[in-house]
Order: sequence, then C-alpha cells, then structure tokens
Amino acid sequence: MRSMEQRQQPRISVPIEVDLNHASIGTVQTVTRDVSASGIFAAIPQGVNAANVPDGSTVRVTMRNLPMIEPGPTPTVMMRVTRVDSDGLALEFANRSNAHLWNSVERVRRELAVGRDLFQIHQSALVVSDDGQLLVVNEAGRWLFPGAYLETDAPAIEAMDTYLHTELGVLDARMVSPLQTLSMRRPASEATVFSVFYRYSARQHDLVLAADSNYREARWVSRRMEIEELTFSDEALRPLAYRALALAEAQ
Repeated sequence: MRSMEQRQQPRISVPIEVDLNHASIGTVQTVTRDVSASGIFAAIPQGVNAANVPDGSTVRVTMRNLPMIEPGPTPTVMMRVTRVDSDGLALEFANRSNAHLWNSVERVRRELAVGRDLFQIHQSALVVSDDGQLLVVNEAGRWLFPGAYLETDAPAIEAMDTYLHTELGVLDARMVSPLQTLSMRRPASEATVFSVFYRYSARQHDLVLAADSNYREARWVSRRMEIEELTFSDEALRPLAYRALALAEAQ
C-alpha cells in the first residue's frame, strides 16, 4: 500500500547531484532523476550493483554543490529504500525532519518551482565603485561575487540589476560589459551550468543585506593585499577580481 501512495505523489524530473552512502556500495556520486515531496529516485552509475542495497534499508544522501557559485552547506538526510531497480533506487525520507531539511534548501525549492532542465544559467556581478573598490559577499565562510540563477523568460541584465537592488541594497549599479563566461558540467550528470560574470560600476557604498539573504556579509575591497587574503569559494574567482579592478582603473 505504501508504494501505491508514493506513486500518487507528483514527481518532477530535476537532475540534482547527490552522494549516496550505504555499507554495501560505499559512497557513490550520482544524480536524481525524479523528485517528489516524499522522496527521490536516484540513478545508480554503471559498475555499481543496486541489487546489493536491500529493500527497506537506510541510505545516507548528501546534496552536492558547485563551489564557485554554491558554496553554502548542503544537507545529509536519511532515506529509506522502497524499490530497487537495475538502474537506480527509489528512496523515501526516513522521517519528516529529514524531508524538511532537504526541502529547506533554497536551490531545491527554486529548481522545483521553475522546472529547471539540464541546462542552467547563473549570473554574477563584479561591481566596482567609482573609487576602485570591488564588492564581494560571504556565503558559508567563503567569498564570491553576488549572483543568482536566471529564471526562465527573465531578461538577463534586468534580473541582475534587480538582484543587486533587493539582495544588497545597491541602487545605482550599472552593467559595463560581460567579463567572462564559463561552462561547468556537473560531474555526476549531463547537467551543465553556464556561468556569466558581468562587470558593473556603482557610486554607492552603502550595503544593506536582505532580511532573508544567504550571505553572511558584504564588503568592498580594493588593495591587492585585501583580495589576496580572502578565502574564495573557488580559486578561479581571484583572477576575475584582479581583472575587474584593472579594467576599472584603465578607464
């Protein structure tokens, strides 16, 4: 009867990268194929025998992030195996607390809300003030540039402007030019994130984080020493910081 109830739950195809951990298979990096309010279906990579995981056993599931744009902590939840297929495992949350922890992650809520597919666009802004300072934000103890995923049908620059206004209180930011693009494939799936970095200018120095912001702190940095001392979420961000400041100085 339980499996019949599960099939009644609406399922959405969303490729979220996860680590599965069970004594019989160790830790396996893979991707979800379907997600519902009650659980997930996780694909099993070739070479891993899903039949080794007993029906009814408990599996530890940890969501994975891309450090360059998603440095925040990810939850590990306990899930129960309800069906074993040759290509994956149907898993349900072990209890309500685990379901709530999984669904509290902003990225999962957003992806389910907009129905994301295998190709995602993430935008970031390198905002340089008129006196040569660069805006950086801290998320989960790591520094990066403010940014967000672009939702379907949203105008790209307008969405970036709005994000800077609402998330950081920067009201006069102006896009100068695209700075860099990167295509990042999620290792466990065919999903790809196309990341766009824009160079912005601004006169304003006051910063006001939104009440529900994921950022711990926002600040302006200028001297090379300051940038050198920052712990970035990904080392590829540091040369972008230098480049944005150098281009602003050249103007």
